[in-house]
Amino acid sequence: MEDRKVVKVFLSAPSDVKDDVAHAKEFINNNFKTHWKGFEFEVVEFRDIPSHIAGCRPQEIINSYLKNLDIDIYLGLMCTSFGSPTGKFGSGTQEEFELFFENFKDTGTPHISFLFKTSDKSLQNSNDDEIASWIEVRNFRKNRLSNIGLFQNYETFGDLEKQIRAIINDFVKEKEDDARYSTFNHDLARHDCNDNQPKLADKFFVEWLDSPGQALTNGIKANITLSDIYVTPKLVAEETMQPPKEEVEQLAKPTDFSDDLQKISHFSIFVGGEGIGKTTILKKLFNSALAQGKIPVLLNCDDVASSKFHDIANFINKKFKEQYVVEGSQNFAQIPKNNKVILIDNFDEIGLNNKGKARLVNDLRLQYDYVFITMDSEFYGGQFDFSSFQHSDFKDFKVFEIQEFDWNQIQQITVNWVRAGQEFEVSEAHEQNQVETYVSLLRDIIGFNYVPKCPLVILISLLGISGGEEAYEMRHPSLARYYEFLLAKHLFSALPNKWIELAYELFPYLAHQFYLNGSDRAERTSINTLLNQFCENGDLPLNHIEGVYSSAVSGGIISESTEGCKFRHNYAFYYFLTKYWADHLLDNEIDQLVAELSDNLHLKRSASILVFLAYQNRHECIIRLLQRQLSETLGEEAEFDFTSEQATKLTNLIEEAPKLLLSDTGKEKQAVIKSEEESDKKLNQLEPKKDVNEDEHEEFILNFIITIRRIEVSGQLLKCHAVSMDADTKYQLFENSINLGLRLLNGLFSNIFSDPDLLVSTLHYHLKDEVDEGEIKRRVFMLASNILAAHMNLWSRYLGASMLEITAEKVALFNNNSIAHQLVKLAINLTTKQKLQDIGLSDALRVSHNNRVAFTVLKMLVWRRLVMRPKDDRATRQSVCDLLGIRVQSRKKLIKAQAD
Repeated sequence: MEDRKVVKVFLSAPSDVKDDVAHAKEFINNNFKTHWKGFEFEVVEFRDIPSHIAGCRPQEIINSYLKNLDIDIYLGLMCTSFGSPTGKFGSGTQEEFELFFENFKDTGTPHISFLFKTSDKSLQNSNDDEIASWIEVRNFRKNRLSNIGLFQNYETFGDLEKQIRAIINDFVKEKEDDARYSTFNHDLARHDCNDNQPKLADKFFVEWLDSPGQALTNGIKANITLSDIYVTPKLVAEETMQPPKEEVEQLAKPTDFSDDLQKISHFSIFVGGEGIGKTTILKKLFNSALAQGKIPVLLNCDDVASSKFHDIANFINKKFKEQYVVEGSQNFAQIPKNNKVILIDNFDEIGLNNKGKARLVNDLRLQYDYVFITMDSEFYGGQFDFSSFQHSDFKDFKVFEIQEFDWNQIQQITVNWVRAGQEFEVSEAHEQNQVETYVSLLRDIIGFNYVPKCPLVILISLLGISGGEEAYEMRHPSLARYYEFLLAKHLFSALPNKWIELAYELFPYLAHQFYLNGSDRAERTSINTLLNQFCENGDLPLNHIEGVYSSAVSGGIISESTEGCKFRHNYAFYYFLTKYWADHLLDNEIDQLVAELSDNLHLKRSASILVFLAYQNRHECIIRLLQRQLSETLGEEAEFDFTSEQATKLTNLIEEAPKLLLSDTGKEKQAVIKSEEESDKKLNQLEPKKDVNEDEHEEFILNFIITIRRIEVSGQLLKCHAVSMDADTKYQLFENSINLGLRLLNGLFSNIFSDPDLLVSTLHYHLKDEVDEGEIKRRVFMLASNILAAHMNLWSRYLGASMLEITAEKVALFNNNSIAHQLVKLAINLTTKQKLQDIGLSDALRVSHNNRVAFTVLKMLVWRRLVMRPKDDRATRQSVCDLLGIRVQSRKKLIKAQAD
């Protein structure tokens, strides 16, 4: 067993709470004596200290004894009695507090907290001395402790235990943070780093770099760090999204993410959905840059937008000074270019138009050695041809798509979670049994939820399993349910039980006021005004409301900075804002706010708020609002038809390609463009002009993003309302969502593939290597098929749920089982069905077998989902591949993640 640090806890209190002191002492001894890794807690109270020495002031003796004890945690308790005067202070408790507080100001120790017990005793039944003592307690709390935010309230022994657990949690977290930060700096020092390299700020390290980004706890371990639960994500590089000639199944061979800067492009974009791990990738790259002696700076585009971005250089320098310990007038501009790394998170949230985004990226790429960007997958989908086909100044960059977690990664993250909560070594068999139990429950939970298989969902599910939650309680198919569960866990660990109800009234009010101020935060000077207004509106005691608020700050629910006060996590802001709106949905003011949100669904913030609102309130007005918008969006566009002229043009491309090659006769391939001079001449003739139809293109991109958001929100609404929604409404919403997606696809191909010859020449222009025209046309065909498969897969994740299977069948039947609707239904079944035999592959194969585009999309859909599914029967899996003609180069590779 490892050596333990003894942590001394001093309980300071007047005699009227002696029973509480005894209970606290027993609680700590019984629950924390040996339960905290690396720490052993030892409790001391003033009654344990001899204080009777002739000629000496008793409190002076106690003070002297305490100074030699090296107290780590000071915990004061008080109710209505202030205590007896000591000759210097009003009571021994006050003198002990001042002694330790002075030491804290000088050395940062001990960890200080003060708890006040709420008394139900009436002043009318008290004598003059009791009233005078009560007034001293009130003045001490209000005038001495309130200003420094050190006190909390409690009522019952249960409340007291909860507060003590939170105090010890904070202490352990603080010590663990210090230890992690010291280890981090020690590890950095082992690398060949420049001695002049600025030191990373400890607060930034703890709150961002080493944090998983959520309020996660596991068993007896107070906090989960990123290193505890990190599992390498899998990426697909954009250039591999177009499959090679022979094998469709090689379409998207994912590779493990590498944070080695030597193995990654200097300009890299990482795209993915909500909670998929984009920010985590930036954390690993940030850490790697530091280890290589470079100076990385993080920009969160939420901050860029709120700062009314004008001067990016000054903004970056501001972030540099926030993230590092900077001496004097040192600024980021003084650092050589080859040592500077910029990481941009949430690029889709930046407050710039498309041209502004393009200029910003180009400027950053010119000024800094490495630029790493994350953005939402739907946002990137809307920018796809913007970056690839129209702007040739985007040269040195690569785009990576973050893949969903497969079962091999889920098993790995489960192992990490279990080990993070183990204080003592356990047998391999015991650990394996625990992991198998967790993974089995995860399969049960995820099998009933059709949200993306991403780390967020897995971690919150593991948190629920660890907390003893029943699997059925975690099966709600809306992401909002996961966030609600996470938030509830956080609230109940940060606040006393008696204040939970108050918190669920106060926080929605604050979130609404923040929103009305045009932001997600408020200035610190206005918080007291808001708290007073809330108290007046509800006729509530101000000290209780201040206690709730201060507990939320100390518990990490609300963060305070020079920029103002805000909910630390966006999901908390969305949840409490929509909780307020759900209770006032029929008010004219709220009705107008919801209407404004629905007009801006292309903004992730608006879409997220509406999804949370749908989860909170199932009122039909939300459904009606979205139904109207689904009908109006791209209303003049026809739906994509696999038998249409568009699909025929694509099929012709792949049919023409072999005619241009002579490899089957053993001759050399005939070059369509025979000389470098002729190549330049032809490309100059065919290169599209950058200002042609640019306004139309920008308008389509906006429509694309808006459409994807509306499909996503409609899917989440279907999941939130499915139980209460009548069949006709469910059917209409589902049909409108699917048909909107097909109109979007048709618009996409009209916009990009309306002139295949022009697209061929554009692709030829952008490819670095000389490739014959037949290969280019084949790539155009495969790219088009990939886009179709990708978006059908996307809709299936948004719209697919077992409770909607009958609706999906009805929609497909009403549309005469068209190829498009059969493929969409198959994509949904691939996500929701537990067995491959039930996905309806034979029906989809029957309608698409003679259609080259449809059959290719079918193969891509199956392959995309095959490796993401839970364990399937090996023979059945192989039979599906055989049926579709998917040739597997290595059978073991296909089933590696699912092997027994």
